[in-house]
Amino acid sequence: MEYGFYLPNSGASIEPNAIASIAKLGDRLGFFCMVMPDHVLQPNKVSSSSPYSVTGDILEAGQSGDGEWPEQITTLAYLAGLTERIRLVTSVMITPYRHPILTAKMLQPWTCFPKRARVDTGCRRWLDGRGVRTPER
Repeated sequence: MEYGFYLPNSGASIEPNAIASIAKLGDRLGFFCMVMPDHVLQPNKVSSSSPYSVTGDILEAGQSGDGEWPEQITTLAYLAGLTERIRLVTSVMITPYRHPILTAKMLQPWTCFPKRARVDTGCRRWLDGRGVRTPER
């Protein structure tokens, strides 16, 4: 069995030295992969029920709209240069965030370490937004 871990995506742990230390430790301990979520921001108020909290409240799950959210691809690229073996995995990449040509260009260098990189695209749709309820999308 292989184990991986999610990288932090908010709070003090996303400071460059902190997230670098987390990635290096995971690499040194022999974890199979590290996974980076993809969020530009989170809303401060959410009416949809979150699958990441027992009560359905995403704010209870520690995912507030406050603070900075590191960009997924560039963060993993930074950590790739600091680690040797651990696989780099994008959590679900929310493709509408980026222009497709720019995304392809940003991911192209990942071909230099194909055994270490994995990109998952798509979107888990639980968050109602943009005036369209999730079931109607």
